Amino acid sequence: MKKLSLLLVAIVGLTFNSCEDAYHIVQDGELNDAATFKTLDDMKLYLLGTYDYADTHAEVGLTANMTDEITLGSQNAGQERDLYGFILLSNDAFVEEMWLTEYSLINRANRLIEGASRITPTPAEEAEYNSIVAHAKALRAYGHFQLLTYFSTDLSNDSALGVCKVDHVPSITEKLPRSTNGEVFALIESDLNDAYANLVDYTTATAPNTHPWTFFSKNAVNAFRARMYLYRKNYALALQYADQVIAAGPALAVSNTGLPAGTVGSTAWNNAFYSQTTFSNNPYKRMFTDPTGAGYQGEIILSFEMGTSKSAVAGLFYFNRTQFSGGPYHEMDRNVFNLLEQNTNAAHQSNDIRRYVYIDPTSKIDQPGYTGSTAPYFDTDGNYKFTDVLCIDKYPGKVGTNRELQSDYKIFRMSEMYFIRAEALIAAGDLTGAANAVQAVRIARTFRNSPPALPVYANATAAWADVLLERRLELYLEGHRYIDLKRLGTLANAGIDRYSRDCEQVNVCSIPTTDTRFTAPIPIREMNANPQMEQNPGYDQ
Repeated sequence: MKKLSLLLVAIVGLTFNSCEDAYHIVQDGELNDAATFKTLDDMKLYLLGTYDYADTHAEVGLTANMTDEITLGSQNAGQERDLYGFILLSNDAFVEEMWLTEYSLINRANRLIEGASRITPTPAEEAEYNSIVAHAKALRAYGHFQLLTYFSTDLSNDSALGVCKVDHVPSITEKLPRSTNGEVFALIESDLNDAYANLVDYTTATAPNTHPWTFFSKNAVNAFRARMYLYRKNYALALQYADQVIAAGPALAVSNTGLPAGTVGSTAWNNAFYSQTTFSNNPYKRMFTDPTGAGYQGEIILSFEMGTSKSAVAGLFYFNRTQFSGGPYHEMDRNVFNLLEQNTNAAHQSNDIRRYVYIDPTSKIDQPGYTGSTAPYFDTDGNYKFTDVLCIDKYPGKVGTNRELQSDYKIFRMSEMYFIRAEALIAAGDLTGAANAVQAVRIARTFRNSPPALPVYANATAAWADVLLERRLELYLEGHRYIDLKRLGTLANAGIDRYSRDCEQVNVCSIPTTDTRFTAPIPIREMNANPQMEQNPGYDQ
């Protein structure tokens, strides 16, 4: 018996060890590449199957548990307790899932690219043929970038160890070493250039479904470039591409329209805003409900559609549905909730729409609005874990279906482009420009009264801290916080900010943002099966 690395598991589609005499057999009627790729329609079908391999389930799970986004919930029975306590090992389920998921995506893209070479399109088919290959290259670039983001120690160092660069369909016996960041980024940049040149953007009329934003577009490629160059600290290119995306749209989703009548938070208001049979008309809320039919793009630049074969993102927090009765084993960290409650009206009600989009109305909130006059409050309540249950509702499932946990994965949104602009301007010394970029998002998220005043930054450290703060709120549970703390923690003089009582269950509240655990370990199965693989610092294997 020979052990298969997770990379090779992705290649052969197996989840177990394989005997050598089993993989040299060619069966009669085998569905190989020659049989799979004969027509343009074959390529189309394979592309749809390739998109079904794209998600960020593991990234969201690892980030939420390793940072300050969630707490162990009132119904937690041990789920991710070790990871929440910063015990990150090379056999961690999220780490293995991420490695396998991204290399499975890369392998599917490579098979499509190589399979396309077997087909000669007609002149009428050529544009669509090139566009399908362009989609495959964009997805291959995305898979490599996700791996670099979590498994490389320093994305800004081209000489640092990256991940295995896979630009072909390897044989089952091939053992690949880690390439440098520069080598992998060269492939990513080449793929993105080819994708941008050849992509034909889907529209509602031409997409395989009614949601064209669930496929790469030229604008999504530029959003990808903006994030990539930001992480590499090439701020000039990050700003260039972020500005191009902002100019192209869609606009930021506003929060002060399409709201139900009546008092915010009342039963009637909640019934309309959180309806599971219709969908909210509020642009920000509606964007996260993924309504069926024509759907609603809002400010989404790219999302990956939640297929029935993918792991449900809300399943990271609940046993069966996104409400108190659904078994919340992870809940919102109290400090996040406190931040969302800061900008309040005269009745001590939050003016931030995210407070209502992110929190289900079935939550139990100890001292709501900070207006109570009778103790105990959440900070001194001996029964805190059961009287302060902040149920996460950012991923409510697909409204109008029975798929309550299965929301789409949001990959690039317009608000992130404003944050990228802000970071690039800070690096260039334009603190006022950075403040305006952050303020644009805050204005869009304020739905009552006036937004907070335009920030005035005393220095770059204050500016970095404010960007990190707003990214924490706006990109909550979208898989950014772990990387953001690693990138910006030292610059912002900030770190993990868990509510102190949420730490009582594991007796540890934080680790430095320079800790080696802010780079994920190479999975143990990869290390054991691939003698050319090198582990990241700080991990035994």
